[in-house]
Amino acid sequence: MEVKKFNEVPMSAMWTQFPGVNKVQYTANADIRESASVAHIYGQNLVAAESMTASGAAPWAWSPATLKPTADAELLNGVNRFVIHESAHQPLIGKAPGLTLGPFGQWFNRNETWAEQARPWIDYLARSSYLLQQGRFDADVIYFYGEDSNLTAIFDGKAPDVPAGYGFDYINADGLIHELSAANGQIRRERAACNIRCSDSIHIAATCRCRCFAPFTGWCKTGRL
Repeated sequence: MEVKKFNEVPMSAMWTQFPGVNKVQYTANADIRESASVAHIYGQNLVAAESMTASGAAPWAWSPATLKPTADAELLNGVNRFVIHESAHQPLIGKAPGLTLGPFGQWFNRNETWAEQARPWIDYLARSSYLLQQGRFDADVIYFYGEDSNLTAIFDGKAPDVPAGYGFDYINADGLIHELSAANGQIRRERAACNIRCSDSIHIAATCRCRCFAPFTGWCKTGRL
């Protein structure tokens, strides 16, 4: 997160799986929510992702119907700018399927069989992105994940232990120390109230900061407080 905070547009990635297969992608979810959390905490507005990448699995079998679950998962985790993978240059006329990026799709170009019918799909992605760029995310919970590893390693194969129905952001030590404050009995992040949930793997400065916030919430959870 401390690296991504220097990006003008924090970015992540979510690949497709196979047409009709939409299992939970925990690593990609963590990657996207990390970028979204950076934007929310450090004041950026845009959250981008390399989107709907396909690897060798029936690259011409994709359609808006089979791509939509992946796009929706990205939106739910905080993406508001799609960077569609991929659209190779097509300099030749009448030479379909044209040039590709080897086995890597989804091949998003004018030679796609549904290219002429793509307008509603693109309007859906554009409109959803635009609306999410206008809003402001207020987290119910801010999840401090510790200092011993990165988010995609910690949540590779599992989700964080945030109760169902609560919106959350991740936060790192830098954000915990410098971007949060306590006021009126609540932990606040730039005028937005939230609870804090802590990992066990935190070091001295972050532990001290968690101690400061502990009286303001019943959710602060760590074995070292």
